[in-house]
Amino acid sequence: MPLPAGDGSVVGGIYRCNVLPDATPGPPIPWAGTVEVFGPGRTAGIAEQLIHADGTYKFTLPPGKYVLVSNWEAEDLDVLPPTVTVTVTSGRITRQNLGDRTCA
Repeated sequence: MPLPAGDGSVVGGIYRCNVLPDATPGPPIPWAGTVEVFGPGRTAGIAEQLIHADGTYKFTLPPGKYVLVSNWEAEDLDVLPPTVTVTVTSGRITRQNLGDRTCA
């Protein structure tokens, strides 16, 4: 599906590393949760999506810099939500996963 004139998009998923102390290291694990889009400085939310563990998010946005923040559905884990800055370019799809900062 083509992008609206002048807009770009950012797509990706939420991934976690295995954080249990006795767990065997492995590839990141997809998680369900929400992804929020903020403008620079995170002053006002622009958009939000709920995603399933086997799904991805997609935001169509005007060109510019945005901050993406994910919150996963595992509230018992004491881990800061992943945050990343992404640049959206007109006519382009940018792929950006959000992951636990402890992923190697």
